[in-house]
Amino acid sequence: MSAGPPGAGPQPGWYPDPDGTPGRLRYYDGRAWTANVRRATGQRRGRLAAMITGGVIVVLIIVVGVVVLTRQTSGAFTDAALPSSSVSGWDDSSPTEAPSSAEPSGTPSARPVACDLTTPNQLPDPPSDDRVHGGPLTFKRLPVSWRSPVATRRFPYSRDAQVQTQRMREELGWEASAQVGVLTFEDDPKGEEATSRLLQCLVTSDFYTSVDVTIAKNETKPTKIGSTPATRLDALLTFSHPQLKTKGSLIRIIVVDSDPRTYYFHAVPMEREDLIAELDAATDSLAVS
Repeated sequence: MSAGPPGAGPQPGWYPDPDGTPGRLRYYDGRAWTANVRRATGQRRGRLAAMITGGVIVVLIIVVGVVVLTRQTSGAFTDAALPSSSVSGWDDSSPTEAPSSAEPSGTPSARPVACDLTTPNQLPDPPSDDRVHGGPLTFKRLPVSWRSPVATRRFPYSRDAQVQTQRMREELGWEASAQVGVLTFEDDPKGEEATSRLLQCLVTSDFYTSVDVTIAKNETKPTKIGSTPATRLDALLTFSHPQLKTKGSLIRIIVVDSDPRTYYFHAVPMEREDLIAELDAATDSLAVS
């Protein structure tokens, strides 16, 4: 080592190590170099900054990964354009994943199930008249206590649909609804298979995420809309929730063999006999154009 730092005189202090080691300081006691060494302050700060930056990057990667995983597992087809529900029960959380057959009467529904909710409309806007339109299938507009018909994309395996709703006086957001639309099944299931799959989508997707649903009643029968063959399913879904007075929903699904194939759907609290009568009248007014 040299006798002392150039130009330092007798002053003790930390100086660049005369050994030439980059970024290292050695202490000079005013007479000679000591064995005490340390890294230069700027180098230490640089390493600390690098460590902090690396840590921040790792945290960001973890957070982004968690967000992506949560979005992937929370549901596949949330329709952000819809401000409110169009069935008697849901909490507007995200929908789900792929369909299965309906469960036996009296058994709790499994969750989740994935059902297609993303098919874009393909028909011109329907006319503004006294009917609710879903492709060639229509029903007479419900009384003034119901909201005016609006387009909806909430129902599984459907497009070009219109719905009328009526909000229930419940603490939890709850509605009765009736709608018609065009079906979009790729594999074209027939009759009872089609209605069963639609029912299963309803009880396992975002329509009833706020309650645990049991299919207490499930009846299917052939019918006709005018001269067009159809299949009708009537079901009772029961549940219990501290913010709901209603203990169940009456569900009706009618799959119509029109061209293109269409459906009618309604859901109503089981205790509301007045609304049930209005929806029975809507069913009776169904027509294929």
